[in-house]
Amino acid sequence: VDPVPVPYRNAQRLLLSNNLLSSLASLQQFARLRVLSLSHNMVSDLREVMVLAECKELHSVNLSGNPCMDIPSARFHVIALLPQ
Repeated sequence: VDPVPVPYRNAQRLLLSNNLLSSLASLQQFARLRVLSLSHNMVSDLREVMVLAECKELHSVNLSGNPCMDIPSARFHVIALLPQ
């Protein structure tokens, strides 16, 4: 995700499904994010999810259909990385 203009950084919901995203770098620019849909992208490394810890208001993340979710216990790893 490219840097976005400041007024849009207050978005509370991002729907980014089906975009072939492999990196979540720069999503931390959405500090007020509450809901994030990333289903059916190309995120293969669970460490990519760590950047979302900066989104303190985030309470719903959908990563279904990403290669990283095929890893055993992936759901539990995501929950541990994003305790909020």
